[in-house]
Amino acid sequence: MLRRVCEAADLVIANSEYTRKLVLEGAPGAKVLAIPLAVDHEHFSPGDAQEAKRRFGVANKVVLSTVSRLDSYKGHDVVLRAIAASSERIRRNLVYLIAGKGPHQSELERQVTELGLTEHVRFLGFVAEDDLPDLYRASDLFLLCSRQAAERQEVEGFGLVFLEAQACGIPVIGTRTGGIPDAVKEGEGGWLIEQGDAAALSRFLSQLVDNPTAFLEAGKCARNRVERQCTWEHYMRRFVATLESLEMPEEGAK
Repeated sequence: MLRRVCEAADLVIANSEYTRKLVLEGAPGAKVLAIPLAVDHEHFSPGDAQEAKRRFGVANKVVLSTVSRLDSYKGHDVVLRAIAASSERIRRNLVYLIAGKGPHQSELERQVTELGLTEHVRFLGFVAEDDLPDLYRASDLFLLCSRQAAERQEVEGFGLVFLEAQACGIPVIGTRTGGIPDAVKEGEGGWLIEQGDAAALSRFLSQLVDNPTAFLEAGKCARNRVERQCTWEHYMRRFVATLESLEMPEEGAK
């Protein structure tokens, strides 16, 4: 049924290049175009980082954050292992804010205890939409290290949270899986690592502590990219232009 619906459509619009390919795998005859999602760059915008840190109780800390459902494929454990692998000098500066709820929380709490990270990790639970901009502003680096688990159909189809963080002027790190490479462009306020590569992430954390200015500049690049390419105005221009380019049947034609 899905194949027939997709192949009968004049156009299927996917939210990333990855999901475009997924549609073609299931419906080879479909006409599919990827138009990556956008972000409300006025709601998610740069602000007072120090005030945001005070609000979340992390003043004078180097703050990492993840916003996602707490599922195993989201890769929170990769961040935990990266923090644990860092030197004591690096680790004592870090605090990791985990926003979201989900079935994997008890397992993550167990890992935090086993890795000796109780002083460095805080579970925030559900964070309301109105509070998310300040959570991003309180962060020095946003992380989402999702894995692709094809057998369980678990994957990041795009990763809108990456755009939300970047719109707030925060650099991001993601994995080369699913649709994340459409949300994170290396050299434009973000970096990509291989899934599960805690060692590579640990090196980034060391750089963040030792050279915070470089990450501040990356955050500015991230915001600039959003303003140039990733607002809903840009999305609607592409969307409308795509619809106008379709060869629609004349009225009354069968």
